[in-house]
Amino acid sequence: MSFLSKLFRRKKPSLDGKIQKFLSQPSYLEPTLTRQINLLFETKMEAILPETSPSWNAYYDSLATVQFSDLPISSWDLVKDLSLGQFLSEDAAKVLIEAMVQPSIIPNQDLIRRLFKQPEIGEMISSGLQKIITEINQKLNPLSSVFKSSGFESQMFKIIDGFIPGIQESIVNKIMHMASDSQASEIFKNTMKIVLDVKPSDFTLPSELILKNTQEKWIQFLNKLNNDQKFKDEFSKIADKLYGQFRTTSSNRMLKEFMFLTEDDYIKFRKIVTKQIAISMVNWDKETGIISKELHLFFNDIQNI
Repeated sequence: MSFLSKLFRRKKPSLDGKIQKFLSQPSYLEPTLTRQINLLFETKMEAILPETSPSWNAYYDSLATVQFSDLPISSWDLVKDLSLGQFLSEDAAKVLIEAMVQPSIIPNQDLIRRLFKQPEIGEMISSGLQKIITEINQKLNPLSSVFKSSGFESQMFKIIDGFIPGIQESIVNKIMHMASDSQASEIFKNTMKIVLDVKPSDFTLPSELILKNTQEKWIQFLNKLNNDQKFKDEFSKIADKLYGQFRTTSSNRMLKEFMFLTEDDYIKFRKIVTKQIAISMVNWDKETGIISKELHLFFNDIQNI
């Protein structure tokens, strides 16, 4: 009887057979993927975040190993005619503009003054005024050549230079008034409409040699930053404070509470993501066999402990 039972006993499928069946249909993977997504999104932050701040120095050191690939200039063709406005309907763009022009952080007068009272900006204003006065004088004054040869024009320019600080201060006051005046919202709205239609092709692209040089400069900066002890110390202080505050205020919350307004929104998101990942995994394994191979190695590692 024992012999007959062994003879007719159904042979158990092999591990490889089970893995192949598991990866044959997306519906087999979806329950597993749902559990993994729940594990990530329904775990409280206190269980994920360590009590002490991460070792920021380890992140700094890792920057030294980052390599930046050269971007071919042909990649510019893929994005040169794209604008933010292309991705928004007229209604969505209108709501975005309304949100952007709402009262928000306004720079104080001292900051605006430091920006607009730079000597270079004063020189630009002076140069512009001098050019305007010169052209008007040449067109309307028949004795303009006499004034120029007598040195009157240069004396007038010196007088203009004396008024520049006052003009700059006037600009600062005007900007402060505009920043706090609700009537200026139309100017900001029109500006935002223009910004939404700005495309990369509206800017002149430098040569590939200049782009390469710019990239090298940024790499040099990152290398300097990696060895800048002042940056590391100051960044670590701020990062530690922010991390501590975030952990104190958010440790009892789950990731899904940060990202979704309602439970239904999360479930809808989970279903879509689970289905798409399952389909991709099945198709990827059919083409490469990588997932089934890794699963086999994973179970073998467990059995060999």
